[in-house]
Amino acid sequence: MDPRRKARKLDRMLAYMLGRCPSEFGLVPLPDGRVKVRELIKALHEEDGWRHIRTADIEASLRILKTPAVESEAGWIRAVDRTGLAAPIPAIHPPALVYTAIRRRAWPIVRESGLKPGGLPWVVLSSDRDLAVRIGRRSDREPVVLEVATNRARNKGVELLDAGPPLLCTAYVPASCLH
Repeated sequence: MDPRRKARKLDRMLAYMLGRCPSEFGLVPLPDGRVKVRELIKALHEEDGWRHIRTADIEASLRILKTPAVESEAGWIRAVDRTGLAAPIPAIHPPALVYTAIRRRAWPIVRESGLKPGGLPWVVLSSDRDLAVRIGRRSDREPVVLEVATNRARNKGVELLDAGPPLLCTAYVPASCLH
């Protein structure tokens, strides 16, 4: 396939993932729309036909195209047009039970002190258990799947934000709300 054509195809996919429906891929961009390139590639590899993409392919498409739909800098990437992105807003009627998956070696710490964000400003939760497992497998082959009782969490002062169906995010989940 022609390099320009490959670059345009990748560019369209990245624009969709980052500028329109990041939650569909288990991604929650920062308020300015940025996502870690490493996380984007992991999400991209879960999609049929995209497992071959590496950071170098993204960089090459940015060089080849005159007006790429994404921009990248220092390990972060975002869509140029982010008008379709909604910022996380307070969840009005969250599901009673949501899921997250963590690394196995983190479980003893989480069981004691609760769930805190890793390298991002929030913990990502999903009403879809399969998506939570998929996200968890990005950092551990056999993650521990946790259930979060949202009513109990809200009663303890946890603010849940709607990050696009089926994702929610929060700054912290107390250990007593995890199962």
